[in-house]
Amino acid sequence: MNIISIKNLEFCYPHGKQILNGVTMNVKKNSIYGFIGANGAGKSTTIRVILGLLKSKMDAVHLFDKNPFSSKNSNIFKKIGFLIDKPVFYNHLTCEENLILLSNYYDFDKNSIKVALSTVGLLAQKKMIFHKCSTGMKQRLAIAKAIVHSPEVLILDEPFNGLDPEWTFEIRSRLKELNNQGMTIFYSSHLLGEMEKLVTDIGILKNGKIIIEAPITELFDAVTDIEVYIQFDTDFHLQSINFNSLDISIFEILPNNFVSFRIKNKNLLNELIVTLVEHNYTIKDIQILKPTLEDYFLKKAI
Repeated sequence: MNIISIKNLEFCYPHGKQILNGVTMNVKKNSIYGFIGANGAGKSTTIRVILGLLKSKMDAVHLFDKNPFSSKNSNIFKKIGFLIDKPVFYNHLTCEENLILLSNYYDFDKNSIKVALSTVGLLAQKKMIFHKCSTGMKQRLAIAKAIVHSPEVLILDEPFNGLDPEWTFEIRSRLKELNNQGMTIFYSSHLLGEMEKLVTDIGILKNGKIIIEAPITELFDAVTDIEVYIQFDTDFHLQSINFNSLDISIFEILPNNFVSFRIKNKNLLNELIVTLVEHNYTIKDIQILKPTLEDYFLKKAI
């Protein structure tokens, strides 16, 4: 089941250029979907349209297989938690009081506030006035606000903004826990290293369109030009081997008898090793430079 389905979504700001030009996207239930693209690609606009904050074609977006903008389906948005832009709260209220206000709309048990504050590490600071909170604390409170009503879907735009390394790790761990409990997570971030550690699926937006949508494991399986570092037990002369016939090239000769090879795909690694052994080279160490989400993004989306 797709929790979020978008088909041929278009959007143009008044008297402005076309931002979204036929976006089609499917976010599966229980997935963690990473939404990436260059600045100005239309990520935030897409999220605002999903949430109904910007109006576009009424039939382009479906949530839980329903049109959320139909009057009979208006309660759908109560199943969604979201964080977009910078955290916005009442400055004169405490962390706890700001969350209590939400209960008037979402109608959740007040005990959920304690759970949400504990999840983001703010339970001990629940009585702190919001304007006295640090930037990181404000961001964590915004995440608490997004999850306090136990939504089925969590939509986050740059959730790690303002967080130090410790809380970036902690929030990532808490998001994984929420996903394991059944929450579908859709989030956009420019921190691709963090995204790679968390997501199950990726959607890449370029020029107002989704150019790639796939499980992250499939993306890496398709990556070409992998670097492999091999250390030999002695000096070597590799010129006698015709690596070109194997689609393998010597990229760089390094100190300590290391050689960097560039291969077209990881299936060629076995052929490389067999060829070296057949030519009587003794291998001491092998290190594979694994492709990253950033590598893939730079090749495909820029």
